[in-house]
Amino acid sequence: AWIGPMVEAGKAREAGFSSRQREALTWAKSYFCGFVAGASGVYSGYPFDALKVRVQVAPDGLWRTARLAYRSEGLGWLFRGATAPALGTGLETGINYLIFTEVFKWLKVDAEKDDVGTVVKSSLFAGALAGFPVAAVIGPVELLKCRAQLSHKLNLPAKPSENLRHILRHEGWQGLMRGQSATLLREVPGNAIFFAVYNGMTNAMKASSSSSSSSSSSSSS
Repeated sequence: AWIGPMVEAGKAREAGFSSRQREALTWAKSYFCGFVAGASGVYSGYPFDALKVRVQVAPDGLWRTARLAYRSEGLGWLFRGATAPALGTGLETGINYLIFTEVFKWLKVDAEKDDVGTVVKSSLFAGALAGFPVAAVIGPVELLKCRAQLSHKLNLPAKPSENLRHILRHEGWQGLMRGQSATLLREVPGNAIFFAVYNGMTNAMKASSSSSSSSSSSSSS
């Protein structure tokens, strides 16, 4: 009951904003929604990711690995190191959708009205550009996550903050960039393909739906 009045009050305040303020607010909303979605996705799947990593390192079987971890470490291991990837993925998702949206606007492409070829090519370009800052964020975050999850095997600190200090003390800032080339090779084309496939299929399905509805209306007339 209280959400409706809040939305209306927000719209009333926005009505008095300048065009620059509205643009900044749109950026902030886009980033915030992406951040929350990314962080939520990490927390919801993190226990399964933690279990997967342990099974890959010590192949004792799924249930045996889970039982052994629970006996020796309780339930804490399921979310060990989750803070860094949650914040990092939230940051990465926010940046990703924000940059993609702005580049798409700059290209003056309408994902619904333009032809599929134009939409796919523009999505590939915008998605690839967004992939560079995404890789810069996600690389160090994944490094901290993996080290935290395997801290029991590698004799490393379990907390991401302690792991970060350990890396900086022993390897410097370049230690955080370990594997960055492979991350770029994964994120840039992967991001481009993700947006191109999604927007291309959405565009094609809408075009097909529009053509079928127009043909049915003409046949009925």
